[in-house]
Amino acid sequence: MEKRRLVGVTVFGWILIGFGTIVLIAILITKIFISPEEQKELLRGISSNYFVFRAFVFMLIGYNLLKLNNWARLYVLINSWGYLFFVFSYIFYSKKDLSVLNEIFGLPISLKPNIFLWGSFSLIYILYFLKPLVKEQFNKDKNDVSWAIGLTVGLIILNYIMRLL
Repeated sequence: MEKRRLVGVTVFGWILIGFGTIVLIAILITKIFISPEEQKELLRGISSNYFVFRAFVFMLIGYNLLKLNNWARLYVLINSWGYLFFVFSYIFYSKKDLSVLNEIFGLPISLKPNIFLWGSFSLIYILYFLKPLVKEQFNKDKNDVSWAIGLTVGLIILNYIMRLL
């Protein structure tokens, strides 16, 4: 008998897919209707390729949450802890000290007021995906942690490279 996916897992998976889709549509609209000079100002100097890349990552992880792949759950948890770390760093340190964290996590300086929103989402993800009922729902493999950590490190490196392009 096939496992029935919990409603919360379905909702979180579709939220990530939906967010990625919205970002792709926004970038497409930006490319079509806004001049390149205005795009640079709107995107705060960050390449639109960076946002397209991030959108595909959101959709990939959302899809794999829907498929109940444990490495996707672990990836969400690792990144959620990272965003919470960023939020607490923002609260307790000056803006000057955050420049390195800003580069690692890929948040443009202009989006700092929204980090509290991301921090809230991260806390919700952590509390939900650590519940025993949710953990047992996912397909487990001995390589899940390696996949999740490898994907996280790889995406942080790619994230940094994409911001430079």
